[in-house]
Amino acid sequence: MKEEKLMILSMLKDGRISVDEAYRLLEVVTEPKCKIKIKDKGIDEKITKAADNVGSFAKEVGEKFESKYKAIEPKIKEVSQKVVEKAASAVDSVSKKLNDKLNDIKKEEVFEEPEDPQKPICETPETEVPPSEE
Repeated sequence: MKEEKLMILSMLKDGRISVDEAYRLLEVVTEPKCKIKIKDKGIDEKITKAADNVGSFAKEVGEKFESKYKAIEPKIKEVSQKVVEKAASAVDSVSKKLNDKLNDIKKEEVFEEPEDPQKPICETPETEVPPSEE
């Protein structure tokens, strides 16, 4: 059992298995639920070889992904910068148009001085109020 634990920890250290996989394997090794008779004496070697193959494959995939990402990273940064610049330009343009429109509205609201300063600016027509019927 000690050899199996050391093998699991070695595979974990080498990155051939994840922490979760190592935990599960250690559980199985330390608390067997049932006894299995293995007829194939070379099963340990086959499992180790399969784990090595899986680890190699995972490493290769990781390296390919990393190289592809590094290849497109400058393009991603360039596109991101362009998006930020375009958004800032659009905000500036909208802001300028809103300010211009606000200034136009303010210009339209300029009040003229009345000819006679004593005369009210707004006159309401005088109407007779009918007497109340009480």
